[in-house]
Amino acid sequence: MALWVQQEWQPHSYTRSALDYYSQRPQDSGLSVVDVSFVVASRGEPRFAYLGAIVSDGKRADLKAYEIPGLCLADQAEATPSPAFDLFISEFERLMAQINGAVLLRDFLQFGLFSPMVQHMLREGAKLKTHTFQLIDLRRDDSELWRDVRRSYRSLINGGRKNLRLEFVEALSEDWAKMDAFRELHIRVAGRETRSIESWRSQYRWVTEGNAFLLLGWMDEELVTAGMFTFTSSMCTYFSSASRRDLFEKPMFHTLMWHAMLRAKALGCRWFDVNEKYFFNNPVVACEDEKLMSISDFKMGFGGQLKPVIDLELMRERAEEH
Repeated sequence: MALWVQQEWQPHSYTRSALDYYSQRPQDSGLSVVDVSFVVASRGEPRFAYLGAIVSDGKRADLKAYEIPGLCLADQAEATPSPAFDLFISEFERLMAQINGAVLLRDFLQFGLFSPMVQHMLREGAKLKTHTFQLIDLRRDDSELWRDVRRSYRSLINGGRKNLRLEFVEALSEDWAKMDAFRELHIRVAGRETRSIESWRSQYRWVTEGNAFLLLGWMDEELVTAGMFTFTSSMCTYFSSASRRDLFEKPMFHTLMWHAMLRAKALGCRWFDVNEKYFFNNPVVACEDEKLMSISDFKMGFGGQLKPVIDLELMRERAEEH
C-alpha cells in the first residue's frame, strides 16, 4: 500500500478487484494462472514490488498480470543501484527462468522518467511499444470542463438529460440485478455473450468493494445505455459500456460520460481516464479495427490531454530447450 500511494498515477487495472477480474478470464479459456507477485523490503519498509502471474497453456508460459502486462512499483526515495533493487532483480530473474514465452511489463512513466526496471528490461533486449491514454484534469471548474467538450456533444448531453433517467450503482447501493441488466444489454448489443457470468460477477465485485460504479440510463423503464467506471484515489477510468444501437438517433452515452466525470470529481479523483486513444498507424493492430477507431474519436470529444504509457515485451526460451 505504501508503494501504491507514492505513485503519481494509480491505474485501476492493478487494484485487487481488477486483478481478480483479469485472472478469471484466462481461466475461462482453460489456461492455468499462478500469482507470483512479490515485495522486497528494506529497513522495514517496502522498496520494490512486482504484480504479475505465470499464465500457461501447458506448453507456453508467459509472465504478465493475467491478461495485461505486469507492473513494477518502486519507492521513489530508494536510490538505484541498491541491495534492495539487486534482490528485486534477482527474484525477477528467477521468475523469468520459468518462462518460455513472453515477459510483459507496463510502465506509466511515473514523474516522466523511465524506471530502473524499464532500463533493466531494455538492456536485456526487450522491445518497447508506446500507447497513448487520454486524461481529463478534474481539478478544474465544471465550467472549464464543459468548455472542453466538443460543441456538438453539448446539445446531445442536454438532450440525454431530458430523455434518460440516470441511476448510479455504487458500493452502498449494491444490486446484482442492475449489473445483470447491464450484462443482458451487452449481450444484446454484441449479438453474443463475449465473457462468462463468472467474469461479470468478478467485475461486479469492483463495485461492491468500492473500486467502481455503474451508471445506467433508463428510457420508459428499459435499460438502453450503461457504463462501468473504475476508480482509485487519484484516477477514474472509463472501463466498458453498451448502448442500444437502434436508438442512436437519440442522445445516449454522451450524457453518461459527462455525469461520470462529475461523479469522479466528487469522489476526489484528480484525473478522468477516457482510456486508450488510437491514431492512424499507432498502434497498427488497433487502427485496423474501424470500431475501435470510431470509439476513440468519440472519446476525444470530451477534451483532455494525452499521456504516453509504455509496454515492454521480452521473448524468452528456457535454457533446457537449447
